[in-house]
Amino acid sequence: MKTMLDLALVIFLVVLGFGLFLALYMVVKGIRKLRAPHAPPPDRPLHSLAVNAVKTTLEAARRRKTNASDAERARLDLEIRRLETRLEKLEEKTWIEQGPYREAIKQRTVKWRDWSAAYQQGHQLGKRPTASEKRKLLALQGAYDTAGQQVEDERHLAMGRDVVNLEELRGQGVLEIDLPAADPERNDQPAPATPSRFSQDDLASREFYPAGLQYSQPTLELEFIPDGVLRDRDFSGCTFQGTRLLGLHLYHNCLFSRAHLASVVLPRQERPHQFVGCNFRQAKLEACRLNFVLFSHCDLSDTNWKGSQLDTVKFVQCNIDGAQWEGVDLSRVVMSEEMLLAADFSDAAAPPQQSGAHTAPHQDAEGPTPPAGREATHPIEPSQTDAPEQDSAGDSSAEESQDAQPSPAHNPSDGETP
Repeated sequence: MKTMLDLALVIFLVVLGFGLFLALYMVVKGIRKLRAPHAPPPDRPLHSLAVNAVKTTLEAARRRKTNASDAERARLDLEIRRLETRLEKLEEKTWIEQGPYREAIKQRTVKWRDWSAAYQQGHQLGKRPTASEKRKLLALQGAYDTAGQQVEDERHLAMGRDVVNLEELRGQGVLEIDLPAADPERNDQPAPATPSRFSQDDLASREFYPAGLQYSQPTLELEFIPDGVLRDRDFSGCTFQGTRLLGLHLYHNCLFSRAHLASVVLPRQERPHQFVGCNFRQAKLEACRLNFVLFSHCDLSDTNWKGSQLDTVKFVQCNIDGAQWEGVDLSRVVMSEEMLLAADFSDAAAPPQQSGAHTAPHQDAEGPTPPAGREATHPIEPSQTDAPEQDSAGDSSAEESQDAQPSPAHNPSDGETP
């Protein structure tokens, strides 16, 4: 009898232990960290490599027609009409194929608005959200994350279909102009392909598409750009490794996802360099030297900052999920409270400062700038600047009301930047 009781007790303890382990596993798996909603990346249309290739071939045919003989012009007219017809059909096909990507962007925007509205309602007047409100916020947060992943998936699918279209054009000989050239040995050569490198002069054209190319010069300046600001440019997958950026650099709504930016140098200027609404997702930023820089409403998720030197750098309402800070001294870096709570700085050499306790690196052009001669290990003191920080992290309602827009101190339209 005693043996049977002992056996039953052992079975009961085993079942109880398994149940507790299963319950604990489900609880841990179901835990998701509640975070403040950040502004979604700016919406930008996809650029089609196939459409650009046909346009390049069409322009080459038109240039040849200018200096061609009468007989060659007749043949070129046929080529140009053929290319124009093909371009029209290809643009229509590309627009249809990119439809799911545009729809995914709309759905992500809707999910973000719902999440942001619920977050502001749950945190209004500084109150803490209830348990039911937290569950609702977690559900809306998960829906937004799912919508964001859907946007990335549709983007990759659209880019894959575009590559297939480009290969079909090449296989069908659409990108070749069959005309006698000046050199008989080079007859029937295809039109020049898009170069794998680009230079500073190429950026002066709004039609230039640098995605995936390599920058070929050791320095880069933006003085030749109208109003000195690069807007809505796609540098995804570009290589700027070791490039020194001279002068003041202002980038608005630019795409730097998966870009190679290792060892890039941004020297100190009278006004801060600005990256507003830019996407740096999965960008490589190892061993960079950044001085007096503002990142506002940028997506910096899954970036790698290993060994970088950041001196007087401020991050305003940026997404830094999954960012790696190994060996980075962040003592002269300023971040808002929600970013400090959401990020992991365990590998950093020194933690960043909270924006409510320090002055923003963004100064007026006529005002004083932080001294350039101080050591990078000293934190920024409030007495070194004219005015105190405006967007205090302690005033949560003020920050959340401006959740989707840069603060007035960093608004490029206030006259401080072009």
